Amino acid sequence: MQEIGFTDLPHLQVLDHHCDVQLSSWNLPLLTDIRGWGHHVTPLFTFRNQLTTVEVLLESQHVDATALALAVYSMVNLKHLSVTITDCQENYSDLEGLEPVLKNGHSVPIDTLEITVMEYSTYSAVGPLYDALSFLFASMFNLTLEDLSDYDANRAGHFYFTTKRKMFPYGSAINIKVLGVSNENEQWRTFPLLTSLVTDCSIAHTIRIEAQLTAFLSQWNSSNEWGYFAALRHLRLTRCDDLAEWELKALVANLMIGAEPGMGLQSLEITDCRGISEECLLELCDAVGPKLTWNGRS
Repeated sequence: MQEIGFTDLPHLQVLDHHCDVQLSSWNLPLLTDIRGWGHHVTPLFTFRNQLTTVEVLLESQHVDATALALAVYSMVNLKHLSVTITDCQENYSDLEGLEPVLKNGHSVPIDTLEITVMEYSTYSAVGPLYDALSFLFASMFNLTLEDLSDYDANRAGHFYFTTKRKMFPYGSAINIKVLGVSNENEQWRTFPLLTSLVTDCSIAHTIRIEAQLTAFLSQWNSSNEWGYFAALRHLRLTRCDDLAEWELKALVANLMIGAEPGMGLQSLEITDCRGISEECLLELCDAVGPKLTWNGRS
């Protein structure tokens, strides 16, 4: 298109950008959504003031989280950011250059932040990216972990944390999916995901988790630790086969029974969780009524 001079597109709103083309001379006054692959994200700077949606796919390459973060930080009207990391092994980012951006964590609002890590990507590629994007404050945060490398998949907590050991998911509503983890990865089954989430994100009012193999609560939760759940109003657990009945009973006892009107969990949804018996659900339903709902696996 550039070779034939077809660069005047005054009505174009969405662009899939998968090649090394310099767009600075193009006329794209209505462009708001851009989807780019790999290093071909140079137009992020060119159209930074008008972009509202950006989708970036990083596949089988070194991740430059610094460049991406600086581009995102400059987009004053950005509402939706999606980053997919596929089979990436290394990250060559210089985070020192981001210190002015990162010093005020979760200070830049965004409607949706979606991060997908999949297909043998390693934590060494992912961790610095989490650091670089930690200035964002998402209304809706989505994290998907799928088919991770056998080595790094054994270190369950790594893929939730920044390199500074802070949980990366942060938002008013948090959705987490963990797919393709084998039964041999015991650390996934002992990491208390829900407790860790609310400890580092005190503003989350809605959490939805789909993770076949994970723990949810610390077995040593004290009364003080239950205070971290103060903002949580809605919890949905789907296909969480390792969810234990003692965890579910603890959630109901500490966050629902006896809670002040409008406080505590207002809805608890259990869907296809094989470790929870119908007898347990019926018993808890008698205690909290329609706030607890469930569906079994067909």
